[in-house]
Amino acid sequence: MTIVRVNPGNWTDDTTTISAAQINGIDTNTTRAIDGTDGGTYNPTATILVGGQGLTCAGTSLIKLASRDVPKTMPLYCAQVLSNWAYDLAGMFWENTVAQGAMEFELIGLPHNQAIQKVALWCRGGQAHGAFPGGAPTPQYVELSTINDTGARVVLETITDSVADKATYEGNHWLFKDALAIPINTGGFRHVLTLYSESGANWATDSRVWSIIITCTCTSYPDW
Repeated sequence: MTIVRVNPGNWTDDTTTISAAQINGIDTNTTRAIDGTDGGTYNPTATILVGGQGLTCAGTSLIKLASRDVPKTMPLYCAQVLSNWAYDLAGMFWENTVAQGAMEFELIGLPHNQAIQKVALWCRGGQAHGAFPGGAPTPQYVELSTINDTGARVVLETITDSVADKATYEGNHWLFKDALAIPINTGGFRHVLTLYSESGANWATDSRVWSIIITCTCTSYPDW
């Protein structure tokens, strides 16, 4: 509810009589006001719209958020093709073309001091395998790593595709893992996602990647 004036007609010295209802109205309005000194917890029943000159956070302060998971699609920027992947301009996907291989994606713009909650790739496995389980390959997998300013690499998480079902593995599907809670430190660190194509005696070509979505748990804005 909008806070309204108790006496829109203004007060007049030595003339205006203040009623109990007006005093109670002033008291009620005071309790509805935001405490700009000591802070507090508020539960507005309608949206608060800030217009005019907007809202400024001084210094290094950030607008804080209740912890929430925010997904973001990463650009398919391949930092390096380690072997045997090519980008299809017509279909706008990466494809494993010849033999077993790997490529590395740069995770750009991760929010510092937040946390990676979920990694998901829209992809498919190699094609035309024999019937599973006998025809199943060693499945494709990804590694989430950090690389520091000396080039040292630390693998934070390994996410392996499932070969429980041939149709699912060869079809378009999400290769993902959630509930990761991996802290993000962009101070001197790069974050990369390395995709390794399937291998083993039953490996096949034509696995593809269409998109990468990284979900971060954010507690401040703007970060992500």
